[in-house]
Amino acid sequence: MTEVVKKMPKRYVGKNIYKVDAKGKVTGKAIYPDDIYFDDMLYLKIKRATHPHAYLRRIDTSKAEKLPGVVKIITAADIPQVKNFGLIIKDQPVLVGIGQKMRYMGDALAMVIAESKEVASQAIGLIKVEIDKLEVISDPLRAMEKDAPLIHQGSNILATHYLKKGDIEKGFTQADIIVEMNIEQVL
Repeated sequence: MTEVVKKMPKRYVGKNIYKVDAKGKVTGKAIYPDDIYFDDMLYLKIKRATHPHAYLRRIDTSKAEKLPGVVKIITAADIPQVKNFGLIIKDQPVLVGIGQKMRYMGDALAMVIAESKEVASQAIGLIKVEIDKLEVISDPLRAMEKDAPLIHQGSNILATHYLKKGDIEKGFTQADIIVEMNIEQVL
């Protein structure tokens, strides 16, 4: 272990690193998107899933659409050509549509475009959704069990990597001590 530490570059470890945006953030002078205003600007808020694992059965935007100041409400039905995105597998819907699965609290269900932040927020509260709740998988070991409901299509395991380097059996026979344990972080 000592050799590994000696080989680590000292370029950043233990040094103060200048952050170009720190002064503006600390003094309150940094400009964030929420600080920018234009005449006749519209505001967008997103209705998000409040259950981590469920099917969207119905979404009713009718009350929100009638609210004065609401310009447009967009659901997946309005943009069928816009499908999925994702960092590794492109399987996360831009907007969850009727019959599609919500896979985390925060999946986007609808977008409200309004004349003010307040109206947009109020409209979000008027959008009603009906869902079919599914088992919530919060334990990675449960997610890997054969009878676990699939969160993603095909498998709950995104990727498997095996690292093979050296002779593990020889290493075990030469080791002074072997420690085996499962480590779990409990929140």
